[in-house]
Amino acid sequence: MAPEFDINSYEAMETEVINALGDNTTEEAIKITSTGPVKVVLDEMQVDEDESSLLPNTLNIRPKLDKTNKSSEKTKADPEMLIEGNTKLNKLRKMQFKRDKKKKARNEKQAVNLADVLENVTLSSANKSDVYDFKEDFK
Repeated sequence: MAPEFDINSYEAMETEVINALGDNTTEEAIKITSTGPVKVVLDEMQVDEDESSLLPNTLNIRPKLDKTNKSSEKTKADPEMLIEGNTKLNKLRKMQFKRDKKKKARNEKQAVNLADVLENVTLSSANKSDVYDFKEDFK
């Protein structure tokens, strides 16, 4: 049996280590005098009235939102984007992005269909044998 799995050798090693540690513990330890046993007293918890009034009885987690204020925050307009040429350019960019996105999706769909077709293609037919005769093709 391997020494790692031998319980008797493990116990012997363990006792040696414990004996070596037992001698040095008194030198480094700090002696504290005991104050005696502690008595447990069960008292009811005292609640300060000031702490109990910190939170109201009912609390609205989500207050009603003012939608008009929210819309004005979203429409912070950049003065450069208000110029007619820039708005048209931005609109053209968005349209081009949409076109490119659609084209990419179409190409990926075609690639998936082509991959499915190519998976089903077999390179050899069931009628031919694996023996190839060069004399037939190269005369």
